Amino acid sequence: MSSLKHLQNGRYAVLKKLGEGGRGVVYKARDTVLNRVVAIKMLKSAALSEEAYSRFMREAQVVAKLNHPNIVSIYDIGKEDEKQFFVLEFVDGMSVRELLGTYPDGRCDMQTVLRVSIDVCSALEYAHSQGVLHRDVKPENILISEEGTAKLMDFGLARMLGQPSITQEGIIVGTVAYVAPEIALGKGADVRSDLYSFGAVLYEMVAGKPPFPGEDSVKIIFSHIHDYPVSPSRLNPKVPQVLADCIMKLLEKEPGKRYQSAADLLKVLREVAEEFLKETLVPSHKPVVVVPSPRPIAVREVQLIDRVDEMRLLREAVDRAVRGEGGVVFSYGEAGIGKTRLARELGAYARLRGMQVLSGRCPALFRMDGVPPYVLWKEVIKDYLEVCSPEQLYRVIGFYPSEVSKLVPELKQKLGAIPESLPISPEHERDRLFEAVSQFIINISKEAPLLVVLDDLQWTDPSSLLLLHYLARGVYKEPLLLLGAYRDTDIDERHPLSPVLTELNRERLLQSVPLKRMSFDDVSELIKRILEQDDVPREFCELVYEKTRGNPFFVEEVIKSLKEEEVIYREEDKWRIQEVSRIEFPKTVKSVIKLRIGRLDDECQNVLTLASFVGNDFGFEALCGVTGFEEDKLLEIMERMLKTGLVKEKVIRGEDVYCFADIIVRDVVHEEVSHLRHKRLHGVVGSALEKAYAKNIDEHLGELAYHFLEGGEKDKALDYFLKAGEKAQKVYAHDEAFSYLHHALELLEEKEGNLEQKARITEKLGDIKGWIGEIDVCMECWNKSLTLWDQLGDKKSVSRLHSKMASAYWDHVGDKDKASEHHRMALQILEKEPESVELANLYEDISHMLWRTGKSAEEALSWAQKAFELAERLGDPGTLANCYNDLGTLSMKSGELEKATKCYEQGLKIALENNCVGEAVRLYNNLSLSYWSSGEFQKTFETAQKGFEFAKKVGEVYNLAWINLLLAYCYLAMGEAQKALSMVEDILALDKRTKFTSHIPGVMCGLGWCYLFLGEWDKSLQFLMEALDLAKKVGEYQDSALATFLLGELFMDMEDYVEAEKYFKESNSIYENAGDTTTQLVDVFPALSELYLKRGEIEKAKELIERTNEHATETKNRFYISYAETLKGMLFREQKNWEQSIQHFEKSLQVSKSINLQKWWVGRFAELLYEYGSMYLNRNEEGDKEKAYSLLNQALEIYQKIDAKKKIEKIIAKKKLLTA
Repeated sequence: MSSLKHLQNGRYAVLKKLGEGGRGVVYKARDTVLNRVVAIKMLKSAALSEEAYSRFMREAQVVAKLNHPNIVSIYDIGKEDEKQFFVLEFVDGMSVRELLGTYPDGRCDMQTVLRVSIDVCSALEYAHSQGVLHRDVKPENILISEEGTAKLMDFGLARMLGQPSITQEGIIVGTVAYVAPEIALGKGADVRSDLYSFGAVLYEMVAGKPPFPGEDSVKIIFSHIHDYPVSPSRLNPKVPQVLADCIMKLLEKEPGKRYQSAADLLKVLREVAEEFLKETLVPSHKPVVVVPSPRPIAVREVQLIDRVDEMRLLREAVDRAVRGEGGVVFSYGEAGIGKTRLARELGAYARLRGMQVLSGRCPALFRMDGVPPYVLWKEVIKDYLEVCSPEQLYRVIGFYPSEVSKLVPELKQKLGAIPESLPISPEHERDRLFEAVSQFIINISKEAPLLVVLDDLQWTDPSSLLLLHYLARGVYKEPLLLLGAYRDTDIDERHPLSPVLTELNRERLLQSVPLKRMSFDDVSELIKRILEQDDVPREFCELVYEKTRGNPFFVEEVIKSLKEEEVIYREEDKWRIQEVSRIEFPKTVKSVIKLRIGRLDDECQNVLTLASFVGNDFGFEALCGVTGFEEDKLLEIMERMLKTGLVKEKVIRGEDVYCFADIIVRDVVHEEVSHLRHKRLHGVVGSALEKAYAKNIDEHLGELAYHFLEGGEKDKALDYFLKAGEKAQKVYAHDEAFSYLHHALELLEEKEGNLEQKARITEKLGDIKGWIGEIDVCMECWNKSLTLWDQLGDKKSVSRLHSKMASAYWDHVGDKDKASEHHRMALQILEKEPESVELANLYEDISHMLWRTGKSAEEALSWAQKAFELAERLGDPGTLANCYNDLGTLSMKSGELEKATKCYEQGLKIALENNCVGEAVRLYNNLSLSYWSSGEFQKTFETAQKGFEFAKKVGEVYNLAWINLLLAYCYLAMGEAQKALSMVEDILALDKRTKFTSHIPGVMCGLGWCYLFLGEWDKSLQFLMEALDLAKKVGEYQDSALATFLLGELFMDMEDYVEAEKYFKESNSIYENAGDTTTQLVDVFPALSELYLKRGEIEKAKELIERTNEHATETKNRFYISYAETLKGMLFREQKNWEQSIQHFEKSLQVSKSINLQKWWVGRFAELLYEYGSMYLNRNEEGDKEKAYSLLNQALEIYQKIDAKKKIEKIIAKKKLLTA
C-alpha cells in the first residue's frame, strides 16, 4: 500500500499504487461518492504558478470533454499538497508496453496489431475532430482492457504542463523514441505529428524495437530528423507488405507526405485488416492467437487452443452481420471448455471488422432465481452508455425512452427529462418494453454493425431470456449478431433457457456451435504454453491428458496444483518435472481445487467460504461487510488469493469486483460447509449485504429474500419477497414477479389470518399468469382468490373476479358459455349495488363479446346502449369510448355508415382527450374502416396514417398491428403492392415477436391478398388457406369471412368457378349469421354477380346486382354507385344491350374519376377499363376495335405499373383478338 491514503477530504480512498513514470504516479482508488473504482494520476511537477495553473485547468477541461470508447475518460481534476492530479477511468488491463513484454521477441501478432491500431486511430480521429492533439503517443499511453479494447490516455498532458525541451529534466527516452521530426526541430505540431508518433508505436509493435533504438536521446532525435528506418517487413516477414508500407508512410519526415488525417489512415487500416482476415479465414491448424490477459505472468490466461472450426463458424456469422444479415449464435460446452475466451476472441475479430461490441453477463448468485430481472440487457445498455455521447443516445433511443429507463435509470442522466409512457393494457406493457429495448439495440446496430455478447446464459433470469428471444426474431435483416454462451451440462427441461432454445431452434433462428474437449496434441500445446517452454516430456503430457480428458480448465488447475506441490519446480531458469510414475493425480477437477484450497491459510479460506455464500461474483464493499475486515486487511488477503489464481479481479463500470476463477471453485468451497453452519452463514451474509446494498437495495431484493429464507428469518424473507414481487411487476418481469409472490404466499400460509393479503396476492398471481397467456393456472389462482374474497364477504372483489374470468373465457379460451355464466354472476352482485364504473364495464364487455363472436347484433346493441347510458351518467371516459366503438361497429354491420362514422369520431375524441390509449387506437382503426366502406379513400388513408403514428408513438404494440394492416390494405388498393407486402411481413414479424396470435389470420389474409394482386396464385392460395384454418381456431367471424371471400376471388381469377362459388357462399353465410349485411351487399353480392355473369347465369346475377344497386343508391355512396354501374354495364354487355351497357360503363367511369378511384383503388379502376374495353371488343362495330384498344391499353399500363402479372397476361391475350 502507498503511504497516500485519501484525496479531496476523503472522497477518493487510495487502494494501491499501480505504477510510476517520468511525469507522475498512478494509483488505484475508490470514489466514495459515486462508488466506483478510478485511477488517479498524481503529477510530479512542482507547484505551478497561478497563471500556469489556470492554463492547466483550461486545457484539462477541454480534454475532459472527450467522450469516446477508445479514450480513457477524465472524471475529475484537482490539487492536493500543491500537486495536480487527474481522476481517470480505471482500465482493468495492461499497456502496450506491458503487452510487448509478454511476447518472447517483443513482436505482437498481426491480429492484435491491427485491432489496436484501428482502436487507437479511431481515438485520434475523434480527438482531432474536437481540436485536441495528443502530443505524446507511445506504448505506455495505450491501454488494453481485459476485453481487448485499446484505449488512449494522457491526451494533451505535455501541452498542459508546458511542452518541455529535449534537455529539460524529466524527459525520458521512451517519449523521444516516438517524437515527430517537426516537434524535434521546434516547429508547430498538428494532427500529422500524432500520426508520426503512432507510426513509431506500430513500428515497434511489429518489429520488436522502435524505428531508432538506443540510449542517446540526442542521437535518436537526429535520426528522427535525418534517417529512415529499415522497413518492418524486413525485420518481421509476417508483416503484410501493405501494412509495412502504411507504417513507412506514417514515418515520412515531411508532414505533407504522411497521411493527412486519422480518418484517411483509419480507412487504410480497415482495408488492411479486411484483407488480412480473408487470409486468416482459410482453415489452419495453427493455434488461434488471443491477447494475453492483463494479469501477472504467474496467473496469466493462456492462448486459445485449436478452435479453428468453431472460430470459422463464428467469424462467418460476424461477416454476415457486417453485410446486414444478422443472426443468433450460441456456443455451448461444459465448464472450463473455453466459451468465454472464444467470445473474447470473436469480439476482437468483430472490432477489426468495424463492429461495435457490447457485453452482458449474468452474475452467478448463490441461487439463480435471485438474479434481478433483465440483468443481461441492463449490462448491455450500461455498456453502451459508457461509450456513447448524448447526441448518439438521442439518435438511437427510439420511441420509448421511458420504458428503457425503467431498466437503466442512468439513461435519464444523459437524456435529461423523459416523459412518462402513457398507460396501456397490462397484458401489453411487457411487449412495449421489449419493443423499446429491441428498437434501441437495433438502432445502435444501424449506427455501426453490432455484436452483443451474452455470457453465462445458464445463470440468467427468465425475463432476460424472453427479451433475447423477442429480439432474436427481428435481427435477420439487421447488422446485428447476438452471441450467447452457456453450459449445456447445467440445462435441464426445467431450466428457463430450455424452452427458449427449443423455440429458437423450431423457428430456425439459432446457429449452435458446440465446443468439444481438446485432443492430446492440444493438451500438449496447452501445457507448453502454461509452462512457457517447448521441452515437456511426452509421458507427462499423456498422463495429464488421460486424467483431465482434455478439459482445458482441469489441465490448468492440475498444472497449478503440481507447481504448488513442487512436483513441477524451477531449476536453472527452466521448469523441471519429477519422475512421472511417482506423480499422484487427483481424479476430478473438484479434488484438484480442494487440494489447492487446503493449502491456503485460515484467513483466506474463511474469506472464500463467506464469498461463496454471496455467489460467484462479489464486490469489494460487499465482501468488507460480509467478512468484517478493514479495507486494508481485506486488500492484503485478496492480493494473496489473486496470486493463487483461485480468485480473479476485474473492474466493471468502475466497480471493483472479485470472482472465483470458475463456478467449480465456488461450488467446492460451498460444499464444505455443514448444514447448520450453512443456515447461520446465510443469515450473516444476508444482514451484511443488507447494509452493503443500502444505497441501491432495489437491485438486490430477490437475492436478500432468498438469503433470509435460507437463514430461517422468515419475516424478513416475506418482506423482501413482497418488495421483489412489486419491483418485478413494475418492469413487467412476470415470471420473476410470480415466483417472488408465490414464495411470499407460501410464507403467509404458515401464519394465521392475513386473509385479505392472501386473497390479493392470489388474485395478483392469477393476473400475472393471465397476462402471459397461461390461462389454466390463471383460472386456478382466480378461483382460489374468489373463495377467499367470498369468505371475507367482499362482494366488490367477488364481482371483479367474475368479470375478469368472463373476459378471459371468451377472449382467450373461446368458451362463450362459461363467459356468460361469469357475466351473469357478476351482474347479480353489481346490479344490487349502487351504480358503478365496474357495472358499466361489465355491460360493455357483454356487448363486445356478443358482436365479436358473431352472435345476436340486436342483443349486443341493447347491452351497448345500457353501458353507454351508465358510463355517460358516471362520466367514465374509457367505458364511454368503448361504447362508442361498439355502437359504431354495430351500425356498420347494419349498413348505417353515417351513424357508424359519427360514433367512431366521437369515441376517438373522448379517448384522445383522456389518454385512453388502447381505445384510441381501436377507434382510429374502425373509423378508417368506416371511411373505406363509405368510399372516402383519402380520409381512410389519412386516418389510418394518424392512427399508425399515434400507436407507434405511445407503444400500443398490440393494436399497432391492426392499424398497420389496414394501412397496408390502403397501399395495396393504391397499387403499391410491394410496399404493402413489406408492411404485412413486418406485421407478421412483430406478431411473432410478441406472440399476438389473434392478429395472425388477418395478416395471412393480407399476404394472400398481396400475392393475389401480384398474380402469384400458389402463394396466395397457401396463405389464404392458412388464414382460414387459423381464423376458425380463433373463432372470430371477420377473419374467417375475409379469408373465404378472398379464396373466392382467387378461384374466380383462376377460372375455377365451382370453387369460387363455394367460397363466396361460405363467406356470405358467415356475414349473414353475424348480421353483417353491409359487407354482404358491398363485397360478397358484387363478387357473386361477376361470377354468375362469367358463367352465363344472367338471372342470378341480375338479382344480386339489383340488390347491390339499391344499397348504393340508398346510401348515396359514390364508390358503391360506381361499382354497381360497372356491374350493370357487364350485365347489359352479356345481354348484348350495347347502348345500355355503354351508358352504365360511362357513368361508372365518370363517378370513379369524381372520387379519384384511379389513385385510391387502381386495381378496381383498371378492371373497369378492362370490362369496358371488352364490351367494345364483343360488339365489334365500326371504330370499336380502336376504342377497345385504347381502353385495354390504359388498363394494361396500370397493371404493368403495379406489376399485376396475371392481369397483364389476360389483357395481352385479349389484345391479340384485336389483331386476329
